[in-house]
Amino acid sequence: MVTYLRKSINNVIHRNKKFSLTYLNEKGETRTLKSQKDLFSLCMALMNESELIENGIIEQYSFDVDNACKYAWGFDTKKALFTIINNLEHLDITLIQATYNKNQIYSFRNENLKLEELENVKQQRDVYKKQVDVQKKIIEIYQDKEEDEELEI
Repeated sequence: MVTYLRKSINNVIHRNKKFSLTYLNEKGETRTLKSQKDLFSLCMALMNESELIENGIIEQYSFDVDNACKYAWGFDTKKALFTIINNLEHLDITLIQATYNKNQIYSFRNENLKLEELENVKQQRDVYKKQVDVQKKIIEIYQDKEEDEELEI
């Protein structure tokens, strides 16, 4: 069944900007998406039509049984890109880079840096927890000593 993207009044007011989405597919080949139709197909692989409406990617859709096609109105490329970036674990692709309106919104390299920073924060948190546990034990030991001293008197 073919899907046709239709513009809505919202698209006229808030026009979709140029974008690109570069990824490695399951065969390891580099692919770049620059058309709304390809991006919509990728979103349809992630979600069904009602989920697309709930996430604000499209405004509405309808089925034309006579012509065996679907119509989707008000496709929002920015929300579609962010939805794909946030749901990478469900795709069989490795996302390399995403740009919107000539601004980079995702990069494989930056994501790796963010993961390393996150790992450093986790390690710092673990060290802090250990320090707090040691301090609690020291306080318990001092409290036990004070109780013992009170008993001796």
